[in-house]
Amino acid sequence: MNTKLVSFVLTILLSDFVNSATFENVTVLLTTQLGKLFLYGKPPIAAIFIPSSETLTDYINHQPLEVVTIRNQKIPKLVENSLSNLSNIVHLSIISSGVTELEPGTFKNVPKLDGLNLEGNLIKEIKNGVFTGLQVKFIYLNNNKISIIENHAFNNMTLTLISLNNNRISAWNTNWFLGSPVGSIYIAKNLLEEVPPHAFDFGLKFKRLNVPLTVWNVVLAQNRIKKVHKDAFKHVNGFGYLSLADNHLQELPPEVFHSVKNINTLDLTNNNLGHVSGVFDDININQLILLNNSLSCFPMEVFDISTISYVFVDGNPFTCVCVQFFD
Repeated sequence: MNTKLVSFVLTILLSDFVNSATFENVTVLLTTQLGKLFLYGKPPIAAIFIPSSETLTDYINHQPLEVVTIRNQKIPKLVENSLSNLSNIVHLSIISSGVTELEPGTFKNVPKLDGLNLEGNLIKEIKNGVFTGLQVKFIYLNNNKISIIENHAFNNMTLTLISLNNNRISAWNTNWFLGSPVGSIYIAKNLLEEVPPHAFDFGLKFKRLNVPLTVWNVVLAQNRIKKVHKDAFKHVNGFGYLSLADNHLQELPPEVFHSVKNINTLDLTNNNLGHVSGVFDDININQLILLNNSLSCFPMEVFDISTISYVFVDGNPFTCVCVQFFD
């Protein structure tokens, strides 16, 4: 074999071997939370270059700034301890950096970490042990390729908000959130086909005696949902904002909101609902949005047994006289 060719191949192999650190030629931006510290009218920013390291610790911990942003870098995999022992960091973002895999144990000893942003990467799976037990309040995983979330992926956290928009999730599992007080869940633009029974039972652990169980924001818009189980919202007493817009619903079970007494906004836009008789009985709804469905009639008697402030019904093929006053 040609000596130069052998040398070239060995150089490539050795280069790949040497360039195997988690953070290889990566630039990290550090700043502080808005409103805390300003320099010349702006929050201070420090750019740190990491030539090669398995962890951020040695480059970050001696800095006084507590917000880390890594954007548009090349970090294929986050391994055990690669984001551990960050004693001062409050917010951590690794955005659009080609991350395909998160190993269990990536985050350890991050006592002040409040939020994570891993948007715009190539993550396919959330394994148990990556986030389990992590004491953060919010996680953004939008715009990845997530299709698998293991059974206890977000258990025993202080998590209150999770955003999984624009992924490939096809089934909802209430066990994901056991032991975590999640009040805002965003799973729009995925592949969900059903809202299963007892979908929000994870919240029962945090329900106090004689205090209603409320879920603040749930967005399941732009999925493929054909069915909402009659017990999907059982034990939930209220929603702030619930969106099932842009799905494939043809009907809702009359019992589906039986335990739900209050909804500020319920959005059912762009479905195929042909009737809603009995669905909204004995409930308080501020805004009921039924735009662009297949309703030929709206049950006006619902106003005698429920408190519904506003109903939006444009784009339905009404044929009955009961809704002529909408014209």
